[in-house]
Amino acid sequence: MEGQAKKIEYHEASHQLELKENAWIRRDRDLVKGDDLIYSTITQMLQAKSAPQTPNDRVHLTLQPTPKPQVSAPLHPSPPASLQLEPSHE
Repeated sequence: MEGQAKKIEYHEASHQLELKENAWIRRDRDLVKGDDLIYSTITQMLQAKSAPQTPNDRVHLTLQPTPKPQVSAPLHPSPPASLQLEPSHE
């Protein structure tokens, strides 16, 4: 994980890292941009806020999908299950 901002503060009591003003955080291929980003080092959750009444008062997220793992066919496929029914004696 990496990030940048004009101001970075760590609040030890709440275990939160706050990035203020033109802030961004990148984790793997995901990117979050906003005026105020708060990251909890305990829960690993990120909260993004925009600056009120500014021309670009939005939070921008770029989330990349996680690639699906390649599924390979089994080397020795199992034979189909068989079901044997016995007549009922009612």
